Amino acid sequence: HVDESGGEESDVGGSSDASPRPGVVDLFLKKVVARCLPPMPLHALRRDLCSNRVEARFYREFAPILAERGVRLLQAALVDERLAVLDDSEAVVEGVERGGEDEERRLRTGGVMLLLECAQDNYIQSSPLDVDQLRCTL
Repeated sequence: HVDESGGEESDVGGSSDASPRPGVVDLFLKKVVARCLPPMPLHALRRDLCSNRVEARFYREFAPILAERGVRLLQAALVDERLAVLDDSEAVVEGVERGGEDEERRLRTGGVMLLLECAQDNYIQSSPLDVDQLRCTL
């Protein structure tokens, strides 16, 4: 399905049943295409793209190290991060006015695609907050 943020999330080759199927691996696809994101102020576009880049880099750079140390996490079968444009968007690029239409056009050229292992029914993430802390957040 396509969500409101211009990203696409879907199960690949999977079904919702909990029974294991020999030789079949369920995967979750997360795809964010910058040009498909809804209109928003440049600072919000830059923030959203940076957030997706952080997620991609986590799975590419840190998840393997944590997994080696025994931390249970979802494994990434594919991490395709194409947001190098963010590296030079912080500085003024020659011929591109910061905050102008040219900067938005450049920011909307990238994207991220993650192919992740699906969480199984027995995969539980507990909250670091206790019940009283949770109530305070509401």
